[in-house]
Amino acid sequence: MIEIVKRQAESFVGLTIPEGKPGRPGQGRELVDFTVERIRDRGISEIFVVYAASPPPRTFTVVVGYPCDSTDKMEPGDVLVGVRSGYFARFRCEDESEPDALAETWSVADYAAARGRIERAFTEDLEVHHPDGSVELFLSLC
Repeated sequence: MIEIVKRQAESFVGLTIPEGKPGRPGQGRELVDFTVERIRDRGISEIFVVYAASPPPRTFTVVVGYPCDSTDKMEPGDVLVGVRSGYFARFRCEDESEPDALAETWSVADYAAARGRIERAFTEDLEVHHPDGSVELFLSLC
């Protein structure tokens, strides 16, 4: 099910992955998952993965981290990224520990876009990994 929500502008701090791939199994996704675990090792329980798209052909710079209102919280090697306010399509994955569950959620989102149910802006997209194992996808809309 797709839910359209409005999100306020927010800043995130964390580790960057150049040319990451959202939701797809494989080497790019494995690096995102590895980086999520590195952020969890810092004691952060709710992890945000920000996918900042470049112009076509689309590649994504990925920042894996947490909300931050001050650069004082940054650790060496961290970057700061902002996500603009706007409307997002929200998709939910109930349990990311289930094999392929997150990839299937991304597939549902891709299908919705391909069928014209949502019009993606390809600005900043988010994955929010909650402590209970659920994940929410927020895809920026035009």
